[in-house]
Amino acid sequence: EKSSIPVAHQITILTISSNSKIRNAREMYFGKNYDNELTERLYSFDKSKLLASQQEFEFENEKPELVNKYFQWIGVAVLPRYSRIELSAATDKYNDYKEYVLRNYDYRKPNDYHEYYRDYNHLIGDLWSVPKITVGYFDDLKKIISRAKPETIFEWIKQDEQLRKTLEENNETLPNTEALLNLRGKQHSRKIKGANLRSYTKWLFATTEWLPIESQNRKSVPDKCCLSKTITEEFSPFVEKPKVEIPTIADKLEMPENAIENYLVLVGVHREISSFSIAALYDMLSSLPTSDKEGKAARRIYREIISNFNENRVDINHPSYKSFLKDGKMFCQKGT
Repeated sequence: EKSSIPVAHQITILTISSNSKIRNAREMYFGKNYDNELTERLYSFDKSKLLASQQEFEFENEKPELVNKYFQWIGVAVLPRYSRIELSAATDKYNDYKEYVLRNYDYRKPNDYHEYYRDYNHLIGDLWSVPKITVGYFDDLKKIISRAKPETIFEWIKQDEQLRKTLEENNETLPNTEALLNLRGKQHSRKIKGANLRSYTKWLFATTEWLPIESQNRKSVPDKCCLSKTITEEFSPFVEKPKVEIPTIADKLEMPENAIENYLVLVGVHREISSFSIAALYDMLSSLPTSDKEGKAARRIYREIISNFNENRVDINHPSYKSFLKDGKMFCQKGT
């Protein structure tokens, strides 16, 4: 059977949503009316993205598989669309993501002009600006992350190969994704291409407050969470333990429990404190004297860092390190 050629992109076909809105078919998704419970849950905050039932289109006498094929042909999607967007200084937390990209770039690789930089500090010495970064973005991802339950996110990762790929590889996977760099003394801009550009999707998952934690009735960023058995509620609010029913979710998704743990790591949770960033580590140490005035958590945190953190990872030029060295305080035993 020959596959149908999709409707040309310049042709707009209107459809009806489950809340009776009229929208372009290329903005719509199959929901529970078409046995697609996952996407129904992902977009529960916006019913206008979900396609109305067959009955609404007066297709009730047609075969469901033919109706599905028709709607797919005109552009209705099963899972969140993944397309390019352009980030700039006007984008929320643009500077944070830009910093993440530049600090985590593999400096063993050249830029598009075959130029090498020793490390982040070498590049920053020549960098004038990063005016824009083009990345892949799943439709309404920020809203999905902030509203969906962890088990829904894990089911999405399981079903969506594009999502799984960018999380596992931790780089941009779409063509023509890049960071544009303006360097001092250079007439033409340089580019960090997609394969060398850290995943914006993974960064958003890791730095958005959406993951329930054991210590309090609230949510935390995964980047502040750790799976290590040595991490207890006493480490809160500096390091948190995810509150996720791994056996229950594993059973529901018909996956082994270690696969769910792997998904937690994919969205930014740390297996050990040793993988925390330098910024997170020293910001935590700097905050201890004011947030943990009696030093109850400090002793355990110091012990955990000494036991598990590789001192060779410390960047002595990092602002957080310099700030702690200059103004940081540590608890110590009286008289020593």
